[in-house]
Amino acid sequence: MNTHKFIVLVPHRDSRLLLEDYRRKLFAAGFNGAYAFPTVAPLALVKKPFEKDELKALAKEIRQISLLNDGKISTGELSSLQAEIFNGASFFGPLLDLPSLDKIPWDIIPGFINDKVLFTFPGVVLCAAALNVRDVCVGSWLEPFSFRAAMVTNLIIRPLKTGAEPFSFKWRLEEGCWLPKYERKEK
Repeated sequence: MNTHKFIVLVPHRDSRLLLEDYRRKLFAAGFNGAYAFPTVAPLALVKKPFEKDELKALAKEIRQISLLNDGKISTGELSSLQAEIFNGASFFGPLLDLPSLDKIPWDIIPGFINDKVLFTFPGVVLCAAALNVRDVCVGSWLEPFSFRAAMVTNLIIRPLKTGAEPFSFKWRLEEGCWLPKYERKEK
């Protein structure tokens, strides 16, 4: 059984509740992968978990990026990203609008210049479900939202020996580092 390690962005629980409602609707509509992965945004696949100081530095860098959007991280259109752990399935959910993603590739952000990083994802999707490539998700059911409070942490995930293939996993979110508090600049 392969264990996979990710660095993930975890929105504050108030924002995750909005996504949980969406997951319930996806599951009711027949998408079995709606609960296969936690409600987090995968940022990178890593060989070894980040240490506390590495997470803290990355959280600070992500806060700096969010300042281009008044400290907010907003959800956008629904999208999917190929997920190495799902045998051809993808992470599915709203894209997160981190303003500099189109200008600064994730792999040149100092926090990701680390020999532990196997690869960074080309975009950031707040995972609502893991979908097979044959699944087509119709209907939106999710209103856009934004958040300022989030943390960066390690996610350890491994497939279960039993359960629905390929969506049966056990995961653990480790203690993380919150993005520094947003300080509104007076004009």
